[in-house]
Amino acid sequence: MRNKITAVKLRTVLDSTGRKTVEAEVVTDFGRGIAASPRGTSTGKHEAVFAPRPIEELVSQAERGLVPRLLTLESQAEVDTEIEEYDGTGNFSFVGGAVSTAVSMAAAKAFASAFGMPLYQTLALTNTLPFLLSKVIGGGMHAHNGCDVQEILVLGKGRSVRECAEINRTVHERIGNILRTGTDLEGGWVAPLTCEEALGLVTDVITEAGLRASVGIDVAGSTIYRRGAYFYKREGRKRDSGEQAEFIKSLVKNYKLVYVEDPFHEEDFENHRQLTKALGKRVFVCGDDLYATNLKRVEENPKATNTVLIKPNQAGTLTRMFNAITAAQNNGQGIVLSHRSAETNDASIAHYAVAFDAKMIKIGIVGGERTAKINELIRIEEQMEKPRMIALKK
Repeated sequence: MRNKITAVKLRTVLDSTGRKTVEAEVVTDFGRGIAASPRGTSTGKHEAVFAPRPIEELVSQAERGLVPRLLTLESQAEVDTEIEEYDGTGNFSFVGGAVSTAVSMAAAKAFASAFGMPLYQTLALTNTLPFLLSKVIGGGMHAHNGCDVQEILVLGKGRSVRECAEINRTVHERIGNILRTGTDLEGGWVAPLTCEEALGLVTDVITEAGLRASVGIDVAGSTIYRRGAYFYKREGRKRDSGEQAEFIKSLVKNYKLVYVEDPFHEEDFENHRQLTKALGKRVFVCGDDLYATNLKRVEENPKATNTVLIKPNQAGTLTRMFNAITAAQNNGQGIVLSHRSAETNDASIAHYAVAFDAKMIKIGIVGGERTAKINELIRIEEQMEKPRMIALKK
């Protein structure tokens, strides 16, 4: 059965922060797919360039130059190769990651639609579901008047996606009843807390409610690193790399953390590597800005962490994302699929998490753009013959 792309439509739409992004609609002989690209606020310098020019200019340029080259293509590999060749920069600084990501994701949906299959089934055959990692307290670049670190996270250990979501929702709600503050871009409560005050609060809430849940943090090390030190404004102190390592170890011990993301800045592979050696048997040490879903960085630094964060728009196309995932898993590293701070209602990452055996999916527990992914996972769970949560092993 020939299933060629017959039409591609690009449009300017709004993300969850009200800023402009790109939505792509791809039509084939037998299918149709629509997807929009999210945007990051705290971005790694090695990820795809989201918008090198205004969104309207990127859309107009792509409609003239890229879209005609996509017509009659019949596979995801062809689409993604054509996007890369048209861009010609290696980091999408010509076509824009907003365009490349939206088109690539929409094409995948269109090809899946043609077969009448859920997206995850066309990508891989699996029956594993990820655990939900949800922000409950925010800070860093997501909330400048909030916690020192960017995210305090909760990992509900339910027997189903629905149960995991209910655990995370309960923690989020109880913290909100205590803090009574506003939320950041991803729904985390914002309050001027030190890292330890925030972790203590979350730990107490979990204990008092008798919930099966653990705690994690996203330090976003690059955002607090300046002139050779890590600055903690709520504590009124700074830490060099050695002190930072000891501080993270103390947090793991005192608050039983199971997940630590980007504890050092994005070029410090060695300190990530040493921390992983010290904690890796009991903690998910995860690299986000460290890898930026970049194949080369994953391949060249296979032991720096035991887990790699995956964001489709960091890679720029699904093929690039898949290559980074494959390299990480070949290295023995687990993966975590992740949302962005400026999200859309597109639920594709739920399918990627299932298809590629992600340990977790990092997603907020409030806001329609966040719960869209959770609800899609619940639907996927219902479709599976024998669904099961993936084994949470480092």
